[in-house]
Amino acid sequence: MHTKTVIKNCIFSIFLLLLTISNSTFAEKTTSLLEVECVNNNLVSCVELGVIYGLGDIVHQDFFKAKELFTKACNSGNAAGCFNVGMMHDVGKGVLKDPIKASDLYTQACDGGILVACYNLGLIYLRAGNINQDILKSLDLFTKSCNGNLGDGCYSLGNLHDKGVGVPKDKFKAIELYAKACGAGSGFGCGALGFNYDQGEGVRQDKFKAVELYLKACDIDHAISCYNLGVMYTNGEGVRLDNLKALQLFGKACDLKQELGCKGYAELKRKGVQ
Repeated sequence: MHTKTVIKNCIFSIFLLLLTISNSTFAEKTTSLLEVECVNNNLVSCVELGVIYGLGDIVHQDFFKAKELFTKACNSGNAAGCFNVGMMHDVGKGVLKDPIKASDLYTQACDGGILVACYNLGLIYLRAGNINQDILKSLDLFTKSCNGNLGDGCYSLGNLHDKGVGVPKDKFKAIELYAKACGAGSGFGCGALGFNYDQGEGVRQDKFKAVELYLKACDIDHAISCYNLGVMYTNGEGVRLDNLKALQLFGKACDLKQELGCKGYAELKRKGVQ
C-alpha cells in the first residue's frame, strides 16, 4: 500500500544559473564576440560568456574561467555576476563550498535586484552551518522574493508559517502563500497545496483539486508530486484507478531522484504492471 507524503522537514533550494540576463541569445553571438565585448567591459557579455563556460554545452566546460568572468562582472557592479559566483560557492561547483562567501555575494546580488539571490540567501540563513542561523533574516528575504513574485520564495515563506518557524503557526496563511507560489510557477508550491487539498488540512478536502495540483507540480518536475499523483492512481482517488498510469508517474519520480518513486515503480513491476 502506497502512502502519499510531503517533505515538511526542510526548505528546498533550487539553485538557478542565471541565463535570462539580457535580451540577446547565445545563438546570436559567437563566443569570440562575447570575449571581445567582455574585454571592452560589457559586463552582460562577461556573464553570458561565464554561463557558456559553466554549462559547457558549446565550449569545453571550464569552471575556473566561468568564475573569473562572473567575478569580473561582479567586481564592476553587475548583480548577475555576483549571483552566479555566489551560487558556485554555495553548491561547491568548480570552487570550494563556502557559505560565508556565498552569502556575501548573494547579498550584493539581492541588493542589485536578483530575487533568486534573495531567496538563496534566505536559505543560507535558515540552515545551521558556517554562519549563524537567523530565522528573522530568512523571513525577510523570503518575503522580499515572494513580493517580487518568485514562486519558491512564497513557498518557503508559506512553509515557515505552516511549521510555525519564526512566526506563529498559521495553516491558513500557509495555504494562501502556497497558492501564490503555485500561481507563480513553483512546483513546490503546487505540490504543497495539492497535499493540503488531498489531506483536507487548512482547506476542505478535495481529491479532484489535489489531482489537478499534483499534475501541475509534476509537469514542472516536482518529484514528490509525481509520486503522490501515482498513489492517487493506484488508489483510485480523484481519478479512475489506473496502475499503468501510476507506473509511469512512479517512473518519472524515480528519474527525478525520488526514492519513493523508485520503490513504487519496482512494486508495480513485481505485480506484473507493464
